[in-house]
Amino acid sequence: MPNQSLSHLDALSEVCRQLREIGGQLMQAKAESPADLQRTIPGLVTQSNQLFVALKARNRQTYNHTRATKQATTDAKLQMDRQQLGLQNFHYERRHLEKEIQKCEEFDSIYQDINLVPVEEFMARAPAELTSIMDPHQLMINRLNFEMSERLRMEKEQNNQHELQSKLLSENKRAKAELEKLDGQLEAFLKGSIPLQESLKLPIETERKQSDTARLLPIPLFVLFRHALGYSEAFGHTITVDIQGDAATAAALLQSQTASSLPSSPAQQSHQRFLAVPVTSMSAALLAPRLAHILERQGSSAPSTPRPTHDRDDDEGGLSAKKHKARHGSLGLDQFYKRHPLEVVITINKDDTPQSHPILKLRFAYLANLNIVVVAPEECAGILYLDKRDMLGNLFPGDTGTESPNPTNQFLFNGEDAFEFDALQANGHAYHWAQHLCGLDFASTPPQQPDVVGKWVQEPGLPRRVYLAKVIEVVRVRRRGWKQLEKQLESLRMFLVEGLGFGGGGDGPDVLC
Repeated sequence: MPNQSLSHLDALSEVCRQLREIGGQLMQAKAESPADLQRTIPGLVTQSNQLFVALKARNRQTYNHTRATKQATTDAKLQMDRQQLGLQNFHYERRHLEKEIQKCEEFDSIYQDINLVPVEEFMARAPAELTSIMDPHQLMINRLNFEMSERLRMEKEQNNQHELQSKLLSENKRAKAELEKLDGQLEAFLKGSIPLQESLKLPIETERKQSDTARLLPIPLFVLFRHALGYSEAFGHTITVDIQGDAATAAALLQSQTASSLPSSPAQQSHQRFLAVPVTSMSAALLAPRLAHILERQGSSAPSTPRPTHDRDDDEGGLSAKKHKARHGSLGLDQFYKRHPLEVVITINKDDTPQSHPILKLRFAYLANLNIVVVAPEECAGILYLDKRDMLGNLFPGDTGTESPNPTNQFLFNGEDAFEFDALQANGHAYHWAQHLCGLDFASTPPQQPDVVGKWVQEPGLPRRVYLAKVIEVVRVRRRGWKQLEKQLESLRMFLVEGLGFGGGGDGPDVLC
């Protein structure tokens, strides 16, 4: 193919060769026989002219071939450029499609944010015509349709429940109004029956007021009150139990707590301990009308019983209080020893007979921030020389009441300094037996010592619970012992000692000189 397309080049080479041969012949003739040169030249010129004509023809043929080749090359280049442009267009379209595919793959559709039911649940609950298709795309569409139908069904059911709720709320509101009206009628009836109760000597109103006040007690004192009240009803004249303090303040405290419904902060959790029943949204609604009646009755009643305070001003107590103030500040201690407005007072009689007289009163108070109960004895009949506040010390072996039985109180100052309980500022002692009577069980127990009453633990790690009957028995024994000691102190004060044999003789008392 290349030889055929370039055959004129071979013919051109042949013409040039023949011209070179004629030139050679002319030069040879000139050199060999100059005389014959003139006869030889015309023939050679004629041959050369023919060859030059042929050379021009071959030159024209070469020019035409070159121009045709250039045109073919140009056409081929244009064709190649068109093909290259088409290829670039194809690549551009491919990249565009790839970007569109990537956008589609990365597109966040709204169905991706819908919490669809799991596939297993869909397969179990959906109809067969929706679950029989295995194509992922169609399966997703079926899941979306199933989800929409389920949500529409649930929305309809929710609307029905809202209608039922509104109906029940209206019925409850109407019933509540009727109950409030009935409550007012009962209050009026009870007030009208007070003269009849006084004539028949029935303590119905007194017990009702006491029951209303008991609702305001904190849980530990409420437990003690119910325990002591049951003991008093069972054993008659053994003890009497009463609630003293500012009931109006306690009711206002409870009302403020019900307003906040549920405690969230540490301060609200501390106030929550004041309540005999933990506050919930339901109990808040039930207690609100009752609290209003209690506040109204307390506002019209006599002033509350004042709480007695210790009058001990000895050096040891004063130094102890000063140490606390210097170490932790008076403001913090006032908060630690803050009492609940209501207190439980148990009066212990001498014996179980109706004619028995009171021998001792025990006042129980609750310190909410320390979560402990303190006890202070009062009105110890017949005790003149001994300090009545020491009567309950070591009532059970090792239980002095001078340390907080709650182990968590040691960390009130974030580990910087241990908290030291002060019975003077608490206006009472924190005995372990008092915590048990109030339902407060802590891990700590008082130190073990040899005793005549019985140890706090029967076996290592097994605490013995103290019951109210045991406490009353031990208090009576302690009071009789103190009474004998009072007699001896009175004898010493009068300089009289029986049976010591100082002069005199006989059966009468001897006189100390």
